[in-house]
Amino acid sequence: MYRPSPVVSRKIRQYNHQFTKKKMIDSFLNKKSTHIKMDKLLLKDPEKNAITDPTIIKKMTVNHYKQIATPILQKQKTEKYKWWAEFISKIQIDPT
Repeated sequence: MYRPSPVVSRKIRQYNHQFTKKKMIDSFLNKKSTHIKMDKLLLKDPEKNAITDPTIIKKMTVNHYKQIATPILQKQKTEKYKWWAEFISKIQIDPT
């Protein structure tokens, strides 16, 4: 396995620090970037087996993740402010 010399590594770190913060953080955490390649979208519909148009795939993927994330985000919002009603009632207690 190729390992760059310490001088090269230092120059890479300096460049990343100056210009690409994400790469710098990934380097600190020894994290490798992963990408998902979606060149084909398989459907359950028997008339349409697969979609290969990149723009349609992108739109359908974004829509899919919005539908998954929306209920989770709404639940987090309600849980985040669940304590609020109880807290408000205690503010109105007379301290004397």
